Amino acid sequence: MIAKGTFINADKEFDCITLRKKIFRMNLIPNIKENKRNRRAPKRGTKSFFDDEYYQLLYVNERLFAWIDGF
Repeated sequence: MIAKGTFINADKEFDCITLRKKIFRMNLIPNIKENKRNRRAPKRGTKSFFDDEYYQLLYVNERLFAWIDGF
């Protein structure tokens, strides 16, 4: 079971409205960097939540496991 208010980190490729809504319905906080290639025009309204510190931790973990898989 995942605790309420937990951050879910994801890459830019997973930036879509349906995924964000599903994560919110599970009482979790999506931390997904905005993929600017998904839009023809800049996004209007409030920006989605994004914390760069948590995102960098995701990158460090992915790089570590990729390095381990290489051996």
